[in-house]
Amino acid sequence: MNQTSSALSSHWPLSVLSSATSVITMLLPLLLVRILPAPEIGAFKIFFLYLMLFPQLSLAGGLINGISYWAGRGDAGAKVLSLTAVLIVALALLSALLVWGTAPALESWLGFSHQEMLLFAFAVAVTIPNSLFEELSISQGAVWHGAIFSSGFDLFRSLAMVGAAIFFGTLDTVLVAYVVSIGIKSLMGFFWSIRVGYIANRIEYGEIGSVLRYALPVAIAGILGIIVGYADQLLLTGSLSRAEFALYAIGCLILPPLFAIEYSIVRVLIPQLGRSLVSGSEQAARLYRHAVQELGFIMIPATIGLVVFAEPIVSLLFTESYSAAASYLELFALTYLLLIIPYDAIARARGDSIWILRTFSFFSVMTLLCAWLGLSLMGARGALIGVLISRLGMKAYAVLQISRSESWGIREFLPLKSLSRYLLLGLALGLVARLSQPLFASELSWLLVCGTSFGVLYLVGVCLWKESAPITLRPRVLLLTQCLRIGGLEKMVLSLCLGLKRQAIWDISVFSYDQGESVAERDLLPEFNRHGIELEHFEKPEGFSPGVVFRLVQHLSERGINVIHSHDLGGLIYGALAKLFAPYRVRLVHTQHSFVHLSSENRRYSLYEFVFSRFVDELVVVSEETKQGYVKLGVVSDRIHVVENGVSVCEEPIIFREARIAERKALIKNLQDLAVAEQLAGESTAIWLMQLARLHPVKGQRHTLELWRALPQEARRKCLLLIVGPEAEDGELANLEKRIETLPDRERVILCGGTNQPQHWLRAVDIFISGSESEGLPLGPLEALAAGLPCFLSEVSGHSFLSSVSVQFSLQRPDIGAARLLALMAEVVNPEATFIKQQEIAAHWVRANFSLEQMTNRYSQLYLEPNTRQEGRAPLGQLALEVLR
Repeated sequence: MNQTSSALSSHWPLSVLSSATSVITMLLPLLLVRILPAPEIGAFKIFFLYLMLFPQLSLAGGLINGISYWAGRGDAGAKVLSLTAVLIVALALLSALLVWGTAPALESWLGFSHQEMLLFAFAVAVTIPNSLFEELSISQGAVWHGAIFSSGFDLFRSLAMVGAAIFFGTLDTVLVAYVVSIGIKSLMGFFWSIRVGYIANRIEYGEIGSVLRYALPVAIAGILGIIVGYADQLLLTGSLSRAEFALYAIGCLILPPLFAIEYSIVRVLIPQLGRSLVSGSEQAARLYRHAVQELGFIMIPATIGLVVFAEPIVSLLFTESYSAAASYLELFALTYLLLIIPYDAIARARGDSIWILRTFSFFSVMTLLCAWLGLSLMGARGALIGVLISRLGMKAYAVLQISRSESWGIREFLPLKSLSRYLLLGLALGLVARLSQPLFASELSWLLVCGTSFGVLYLVGVCLWKESAPITLRPRVLLLTQCLRIGGLEKMVLSLCLGLKRQAIWDISVFSYDQGESVAERDLLPEFNRHGIELEHFEKPEGFSPGVVFRLVQHLSERGINVIHSHDLGGLIYGALAKLFAPYRVRLVHTQHSFVHLSSENRRYSLYEFVFSRFVDELVVVSEETKQGYVKLGVVSDRIHVVENGVSVCEEPIIFREARIAERKALIKNLQDLAVAEQLAGESTAIWLMQLARLHPVKGQRHTLELWRALPQEARRKCLLLIVGPEAEDGELANLEKRIETLPDRERVILCGGTNQPQHWLRAVDIFISGSESEGLPLGPLEALAAGLPCFLSEVSGHSFLSSVSVQFSLQRPDIGAARLLALMAEVVNPEATFIKQQEIAAHWVRANFSLEQMTNRYSQLYLEPNTRQEGRAPLGQLALEVLR
């Protein structure tokens, strides 16, 4: 998989926004029980019970479910989405007419007044298509668009109904508010779908057979699913009074946020599963496992909390007059536990509507029998128990069927260890909460204190008690970096990826979170893509982004990442938080390339380094000087590993100037900037001085220009000064252009732009210059030395270890630096045997001590658990055995 803005769509925008509006939706019944009498509460529950059934009874449910299926079919599926939308609207209108046409019979059966029946018919017409726009948006990957549209109108609907209840205090006005608000949502959603192109002007009516072949079995299965889900309530509407039914319905407490999260996860999961299954990807089992894990993380503590705190929850929400409903809630809470298994997700992703129909046919009969037997033997509680038993059987059957049909082991697609941990932790906390009840003066204080503590301690426990990462044949390493623009850090990431890939024992992927606009001359993306390295980009807004943490945690779970390797402070913060919230134990290896950010007046960066480095399993720096930066922050020296960055090298160093001049023809030929190529072609025998680095104040191009100013005129006219590198800070290019305008012989100073092939330049120039103000481990000079190139470097601590193999100058004395540069130029033009020997020694020293192979092997050791490492440089075969062990 190559570059993508987001490899997989996230359900979190939908889940978060839906959950937020669902909280407001929950206020409606809480308000109504305080305004309306119990019989009208029962009528309200019956109205929305039967209204909720109509998307399935109208057969539109199969079409709505089909949107996710067809979206996963690629171009073939896209042709029928518009037809599906039109059919949904047509069925909605037809259903409303049928309801109104049979109104007298329905009024008698449901006990509705004539006015309530009219409202019910309108409600059917607008409810069936109300989710059309969000379904189309989500199926196309525009999760945010669908989430904002849906949540915005749900908020409008909830506020309208709450307002009607407060200001008018009658059931009829509440129902009118519902019909009007949902009607506006449905109309706007349909016309907006046309406007954005989800519904095309041309309808493929010839595909109606394909649509119905999928939709009809699913729709019929949906009708049967009504029986599976609501058999108890359908039976009890005829055997209980409205007041008694209100008590039972309140006990069957619907928590919209929980259903919204489950619905959102499954809606996003199905098209992703469809694409994975069609392409033959092995990712499908991981996607399903991740969805179950997310559902279990939320539903298990919710279920236990509802059981433990059932009595105070009912009393708090619905007043003491409905306290008897707590006995129903203790049973109904198990419904949320069963939501963990998305039983029909695989079938829907494959379009296997026959399996869905067959399964619902069987279990609808089973549910009716179980509910009827329970009602006969134990009354209302028995009906609820019967429904729960039947649902449990259907989930178990679905799990076995998925295992057989996909040839997946149970552990392959169900996170049994994670679910066990969530359950054990929740049960332990629930037991403690139950035993502590006598210590509190009231149920309300018990609920507030122990309920809050239950949630907090559960989250803390999950973060601390984790299983190991999934064991795979090739352990998965995620390299985490801010961006993949051209620069020393980013080149090191690329080199490490290539080295690890050559070892063939690691599965490598890269995650960047602030790439920005892709520009060819300053990006390494083409190099990553050319070598087939998997990339994912998350474009974060300015400042800290929780979205990066959410997406990272998803990435870890979906791909079974074993090791996060972060780079520099931003990556450390996001990597540490992802490790904390990951559903299993992940090793965090962090490399700090420099501490230039600590020179800022804002001291919070030092605090971030101190705090977040505590989450790191292996802390790495690129030089002894950088190590001292951590020691000053209070990090124990023994915790810190020094791993020098490896450098890319030419096949053989080029020592003689004649060979470099010969390389210039190939360089000039491949330059895309024709003006630069023409200027270089006319100066092919001049002395070429080059600074190769990103254009940034710290990188010192300004100091290099002052060196040029200090050179004698005669020397300048024999030279060209080439500034090669992309702009890394806005405005720096313009700043350098202004400075060049003030220089003598300014036409001989050339801004050459960025390059992703620095070796071509290193083989062609005469002297490499770096005026950098700060360095960790300077890759540019090392690559230049490895290429046989003389280096003229600033006297900063990051360059000090190269003092014996380079000429260095003070940034404060450009006049002295110019004199030293002049002497170096003379040696380059007329080299002596001693000078040539020195360049050969420097080149081989770099190649021997800063090789990519050494760096890669060292990191391979650090990725392993300490007890699996080997001393020295382990052969790759042995290293692979240790990883798999």
